[in-house]
Amino acid sequence: MQRLTIIFVFFIFNLTCFSQASTDTTTSVRQRAIPPSSRRVDTTFWRTENKTKNSFWGNSTYISSTINFAKNKEYDFNLGRTNGIASYSERGLGDYSISSWGIGYGLTNTSSQTKQTVKAFYEYNYFPFIIIGSFGVRGEYIYNITDKQNYLRPAIGLTFVYVDVSYNYSFLLNGSKSENHYRHGFSVRLKYYLTKKNWEKNYFVRQTIR
Repeated sequence: MQRLTIIFVFFIFNLTCFSQASTDTTTSVRQRAIPPSSRRVDTTFWRTENKTKNSFWGNSTYISSTINFAKNKEYDFNLGRTNGIASYSERGLGDYSISSWGIGYGLTNTSSQTKQTVKAFYEYNYFPFIIIGSFGVRGEYIYNITDKQNYLRPAIGLTFVYVDVSYNYSFLLNGSKSENHYRHGFSVRLKYYLTKKNWEKNYFVRQTIR
């Protein structure tokens, strides 16, 4: 446990020290006449602000807390990195594309005792501003410190940027001799993105030239 504590503290230190964003601005321009016989030309382009320097390291720090309603109820806390991309189109349309990874610590309440777990995760969430069509997928590797069990847990559900609801199933990798403490589960996750202002922003711009 002492080694895990040292690793966790080192991970937090790195997250807080390297949360910086780029202020680069780039554009991609396209011109077309509407209609072809008209002298009017519409120029459309995407203007990018805070271009992400490294898509793996991302542009903000990820913090979340989860309740998993499964065979045995589980609580966890997660910390990691997020690469957030916001796109703003015409008429108020747009979307968030959010990918995150990190580590977590959890407690599982069983009838006999409380189990401690550590985990590594990756998740991707897509949230259109019209809400319809939002979704989230997540994968976790879980190690039960108490019972020395290994799990893989895929999940799929809905995202509302700061709140996720999802269905998951935990696959026990230790074989049939060990008890699966989870199996089917339903998770509610609360999330916060530290330095969300650093997310990459793409703006759709239309200019008319006569």
